[in-house]
Amino acid sequence: MGCTPLEEQQVTEDFYFAGLCLRFLALLVDLLLFGACFFPVTRWVKGVWIMSATDHRWSDGLFITDPLCIAFLVVMILYFALFEGLIGVTLGKWVAGLRVMRIVALSTPSERWNRENTS
Repeated sequence: MGCTPLEEQQVTEDFYFAGLCLRFLALLVDLLLFGACFFPVTRWVKGVWIMSATDHRWSDGLFITDPLCIAFLVVMILYFALFEGLIGVTLGKWVAGLRVMRIVALSTPSERWNRENTS
């Protein structure tokens, strides 16, 4: 399974929809990757391994507006959006053997259901 852009991928084999366990495994691998990156950065910037409410520079009720937390959130959003959008896999999905595919429907779901159940 290579990491080629979605536009260049040809589906030549049968595919299946991943179950909850495989998706959870992929997310867990991605979260471990984030932890391996974010904890040392937090230690270097804030001087603590895990931030508590008093370690944040700004907080307003339930909303955390600390610049470091916002930067981490932006990195996570970009990670998932870019990797899944451009090459179809994140590191976690690659480890679990999953990929995001763009499927062009040749008919509507109701037409496919009717065709499958009436024959």
